[in-house]
Amino acid sequence: MIQIKFSMRPYIKGSTGQVGIKVRWNQSKSEVSFFTNVWAEPDKWDSDLLRAKKGTTHYVRGMKFTYLEINEAIAEYRQEIESVFDKCALKNTVPTIDDMFAKKTGEHLTIPLAEEARRILEKYKDEATPDGLVFDIQSSQKLNDAVKDAAKAAGLDRIITEVYYIGTERREDSNKFCDIISNHDARRTFVSCSLAMGIPPETVMKCTGHKSYNTMKPYIETATETAALEMEKWNKNQYRSKIINLLDDVDEAFLKSLLADIQQKLVKTG
Repeated sequence: MIQIKFSMRPYIKGSTGQVGIKVRWNQSKSEVSFFTNVWAEPDKWDSDLLRAKKGTTHYVRGMKFTYLEINEAIAEYRQEIESVFDKCALKNTVPTIDDMFAKKTGEHLTIPLAEEARRILEKYKDEATPDGLVFDIQSSQKLNDAVKDAAKAAGLDRIITEVYYIGTERREDSNKFCDIISNHDARRTFVSCSLAMGIPPETVMKCTGHKSYNTMKPYIETATETAALEMEKWNKNQYRSKIINLLDDVDEAFLKSLLADIQQKLVKTG
C-alpha cells in the first residue's frame, strides 16, 4: 500500500459564488476542481477554516443556503474525494483525473414518487426532451426564476425578515417570500413535512441524499415543535368533552342563551 499525498481546498468561485473544492496530488502535477450544488457569500465565508461562518444564511443568485447546508456539501465532497485516494492507495496506484470524476458523477438517487408527482409527470410526459427529460430546465437559475413566478401567481407575498450579524453589527433584510423563494425551499419543505408526518429521518435522508445526521437536526427540531403543537389538540378535545358532558342535562332555553353569548364573544374577538 502506497501513501498518496494530496490537498483539498474549498473556495468560492468569484464570478458566481458557487462553492468549489480544488484537489491537488502527484506533487501538484495533477489538479481538478469540483463544484458543489451550493453557493455562498464571500463576506460570510471563513477564510481560515475554509467554510461558511457559523449561523450565517447566504443569498446568492436568487437562492438561499444556510451555513449547515454549505458545510455539509463540503464535507460530503471531502469524504468522496478521500475515498478515491484510499482505494487507489490500497491498489498501489495514483488516481487519474478520470478516477476523480467517475467517483462523484457515478452517484444516483432512487426516489419513490407520491401520487401527485406521478400525475404531474403523466401530464407532461408527451413534452419530454430528446434525451428523455420531462422538464427542460436549462440551469438552476432558470428553475429558480420559474419557482418565483409560480410563487407570485400563488400570492405567496408575506414579508420574511432575516436577522443576521456581521461582527457585532445587527442587520435585517426584509423581502417578499415570492422574491426569495428557490428550489431549495422545496427540498426543505419536503424534509420538514415528511418528518412532521412521522416518516423516519433515515428514510427522508435516502430520498434527499443527506449523508450526515447532523444536517437533519434543525429539521428534526422543527418537527418536534410541530408535534408539540399538534398535541395541544388533545387538551382542546378534553375541554370540549367536559363542556358537552356538563350541558347534557341543561334545558333548551339555557342552551339558546349560552349559544347567543358565545356567538357574541366570538364576534368581538374575531
